Order: sequence, then C-alpha cells, then structure tokens
Amino acid sequence: MTKKPMQPKKIVKILLFSFLGLLAIPISYLLIALFLSYIPVNHVNSSGEKTIFLGTNGVHLDLILPVSEIDPVLLADLNFQASDSFLAFGWGDENFYLHTPTWGDLKVSTAVNALFLDGSSLIHLSPYKKHQKEWAIIHVNVKELKALKAYLKNSFQLNDEGKKMLINGHSYGYGDSFYRAKGSYSFTKTCNTWINDGLRESGLPACYWTPFDFPLLSRYQ
Repeated sequence: MTKKPMQPKKIVKILLFSFLGLLAIPISYLLIALFLSYIPVNHVNSSGEKTIFLGTNGVHLDLILPVSEIDPVLLADLNFQASDSFLAFGWGDENFYLHTPTWGDLKVSTAVNALFLDGSSLIHLSPYKKHQKEWAIIHVNVKELKALKAYLKNSFQLNDEGKKMLINGHSYGYGDSFYRAKGSYSFTKTCNTWINDGLRESGLPACYWTPFDFPLLSRYQ
C-alpha cells in the first residue's frame, strides 16, 4: 500500500512550527538575560578610597585600572610603556578577537563559532595614557581592589615557566596586545559575564548574570 503524499498545508504547518521553535530559543535567551541582568548583587560602595573604571565599545566591556594600583605580579610579562597611566583588561574568544578588529570585519560564522563551539580565550590588554571621560567610575576599597586584581591575575593562562603567554604579531594597532587566558567563551560565558563575575566575586556591585554591558554600566553611572 503506497503512502499518500503529504498535503501542502501540512508541510507549511510543519515549517511554521519549526521556524517558531527556532525563533523561541534566542527570544527566551534574551528575556532570561534581561531578567537576570536586573537582579542586583552587592551594594554600591561610595566610600571606597580608590578608583577604577569600566569602559565599553558599545557592546564589550573592559575593566580599567591605574597602572599605579597594579601589583608587580599582575604587571609581570605585560606589554606597556612607562608613559601609560591606565591598563584596560578585556576577555573574549580567541578567534573572534584575532579576526574581528572592527565590527565591519564581523562574520556570522565567527559569531556562531564563538557562541556555540568550545574555543580558547584571550585577554586583550589596552594601554591608555590619559583618563577617558566616557569611562564609568567604580569606587573600591583596598580589600575589593585586592580581590579584583587576584581575579585578573588568575584569568591569565601561564606557560610551564609560570609566565603569561603573549600572542605575538597580533594587535589592533595602538599598543594593545593579547594573552592566552583561562576558560572558554560561550553564550553563557561572554566578555561581559567575565567582567561581571570579577566584580561580583570581589564584593563590588554587579548583576546576578549578564551577557550585556549596559546593566553593569547602569550600576555605576
């Protein structure tokens, strides 16, 4: 007995439900992310005697520390000049960092691979000679700053000699550099969740979880 061919209406219905099912995944992710982003963790410390900063390129956050406040152990093996006053630390997917110097270079395949494949990560170090007015200010006390610097130090992957591993020949052209880092980038662990984790673990105001930059910035602006 031969099977009857599937009716066009049934085919359309199957395709429609499949499309809606796929669409529900990113929408659910977005809604969950927004909800968790606005659950605050830790209280604002306006009496902290020291100051660090958050910077953003509109999507990606950097944690910025005055060079004068960075311990020699954290500074060891990092590329910067004596005239640099601030160092910005960012974390992200290796393939994305090295092949997407500008948003104009972004490819869908690069973004998909970063989100869903278990790739290696890098720390991006950017030097600044002067304070930038658009940076968000974070007031910290000595204990919080010490914990945050320990978080940064422990994010670097070290070689057998205990040294940070510079990625030679890669820079965006303004004295920045890349180093091998611990962890893998994914849709649950993004550049901004890395910053958020560091702030939260150091006792500083943070979000319960966020892949975005703006909820964290709103806590300090």
